[in-house]
Amino acid sequence: MDNYFELLRRHGLILWVSFFVGSLAAGVITGIAAVIIIFLGAIILFVSAKDVLNELGASLDSLPPDPAAILEKLFSPGIVIPLLITIVLFIGIMLLYSGFTNAGMNTMMRNAVFEGRSSIETYFTQGFRYMLKMAGQLLLTGLFYLPAIILLAAGVFLFAYGIAEGGAPSVLLGLLLALLSVALFIVLALVFLHAPVILVTENTGIWESIALSARLFARSFGQVFLSGLIVFLIYFAYGVLFFILGAIIGISTFDPSGTDPTETSLGLELFFNLLQYVLNPLMQVLSLLVVFLRYRNRLRPRLFPEESDNGGEIGGTKTIWK
Repeated sequence: MDNYFELLRRHGLILWVSFFVGSLAAGVITGIAAVIIIFLGAIILFVSAKDVLNELGASLDSLPPDPAAILEKLFSPGIVIPLLITIVLFIGIMLLYSGFTNAGMNTMMRNAVFEGRSSIETYFTQGFRYMLKMAGQLLLTGLFYLPAIILLAAGVFLFAYGIAEGGAPSVLLGLLLALLSVALFIVLALVFLHAPVILVTENTGIWESIALSARLFARSFGQVFLSGLIVFLIYFAYGVLFFILGAIIGISTFDPSGTDPTETSLGLELFFNLLQYVLNPLMQVLSLLVVFLRYRNRLRPRLFPEESDNGGEIGGTKTIWK
């Protein structure tokens, strides 16, 4: 079986181009859809709440403004309902975008790792095939992150309150909650790390893929942790490289005597944004290949030992890239 670098050599370029083109096309369509949703939401809001908005303007113009009257107008059904509909539609569009791109990337990587083939057509055909299931999985796993988000928000609030009021207990409690939330984020990321992989590789349902990923976390914590660590190191190295490149270019192009230094900074910012947009798909290829390859050779045999023909070690290698 091909190892990491052999697969990268054979399929890396087509995967990189596919990830870039697919995300670009999906991003353009999603952007257009988002603008349409916001535009229609604004029209509906104006039509349904025209009188309420006029009354709200009058309340703001009064001296002194009446906070109770302003809040009453802001939370009236004519304003709240259109806003909720717009927000729900916007979240739905973003879920479909994420579902399509994640489905396209994961199915392409599945074909490269398990079948030794890659085609840009796969990104779009399989992306649409698994889009709804992947969007549903993202929604479900996102709900599991709510306790961590609440803990983080509470920690930040307590920390800021303690700093403002000079209360050491509030600062310490805020830091503790923030650390607990970070730990919970890490644990959940590892629990759900292989859920998209399992969904497209085993063609399972949404909840079953999440449950099997959690089972892998419980049965093979060391191997799951190692996969997550390698992915983290890939992105960490990418971030460090980007930082060093930015520092070198920034220092070499800095000219304090220039007539308008903001032009240089804007040009550099645009350059780095474009570079990041091009390199992000490459990072996705490098990290996703690790996850799929280690799933194929290390973790899948532990989920389905009856399908392993050599004692659970497909490929028979001990290197972490296999």
